[in-house]
Formats: sequence, structure tokens, C-alpha cells
Amino acid sequence: MLEKQKKIVITFSMQDDVIAFDRFCKKNDIKGKIIHIPMSLTAGCGLSYELDLSYRDSIKKIIKDNGLFYEGIYEVEV
Repeated sequence: MLEKQKKIVITFSMQDDVIAFDRFCKKNDIKGKIIHIPMSLTAGCGLSYELDLSYRDSIKKIIKDNGLFYEGIYEVEV
């Protein structure tokens, strides 16, 4: 069994927002991936985006400065 690690998980209300966020991250060399929402969270579209904790201090500013849409940002063991 894989050991759980704490990650940043961003939730979205619409799948289009997750896809747009993923494209933005890939274009800007932000390492992350689309995942199903962890069972401990809920969100509108059923998908979320996982990032390393190294983005903890910068992700809200990145989202705001680039007009990206999201529902919530959490630190979760996944």
C-alpha cells in the first residue's frame, strides 16, 4: 500500500474550470495533476487538482493574478 502524503487539493464547481487550470499549469511549468476529489472533500464537478505543498504560499496569488476559477483550496493527505 502506498503511503499517503499531504498535498494541496484545489476543487472546482465545473469540469471546464479544472481543464483550464490544468492547461494553465502545464503551460507555466507548474507540476500537478487532475484527480478525483478525495473522499474527505466535496465539490460540484467531482474532479480536483493536486499540487505539491511547495505551492502553498503562492497558489492563491497565481490563481487571482490569472483570473482562474476554483471552489476551494485544501491541504489533504492523498
